[in-house]
Amino acid sequence: MMVRFFLQIAGFGLLYTLILVATFPFLIYWGPAKPWQKFVQFLMEFPVDNEKIGVFSLPGMVAVMFLNGLLWGLMVVSLFKAVILLRNLAY
Repeated sequence: MMVRFFLQIAGFGLLYTLILVATFPFLIYWGPAKPWQKFVQFLMEFPVDNEKIGVFSLPGMVAVMFLNGLLWGLMVVSLFKAVILLRNLAY
């Protein structure tokens, strides 16, 4: 059961990282940022911002994105597990 939980978190983290790395070239823009660009920048900088911790190399940025993906995955998977648990307790 715990192995499945950790695999779900790791899978979410990898998917998150792949999506952010794929959208990275499209974040170079001139003029005001589009709403989706602001959203992707928020996801790249929250909860861990690579500039605040001093990581500027590409591998370091990808590692920080993966760490953010793991943290987001932990939150999302835990939320789904809590909803399923509460739904099962209600019946």
